[in-house]
Amino acid sequence: MKGGNKATVVLAAYLQALAAVDQSKPISALARPILKRHGANQVLSDEVCEILDRLSAVAPEGSNNMRILQEAQRLAVLEENRQKAEK
Repeated sequence: MKGGNKATVVLAAYLQALAAVDQSKPISALARPILKRHGANQVLSDEVCEILDRLSAVAPEGSNNMRILQEAQRLAVLEENRQKAEK
């Protein structure tokens, strides 16, 4: 897919792991302070948090950046499965 914001997709991919850390809070509540601490502007923080919240809710709709991240996740799973099959 073209047209995504690399910073948004990369940050969302890394911060998605927070969902496993504390499931008592929305993932955005965990990610937002980290983004702020590292100097992310409000627009970037808002989009990353929206992506994270939608992914955790397994919502199919969303921004282009969220669709890119979902596609990247699918590709990663396919690659892992291919590597396992070759062993």
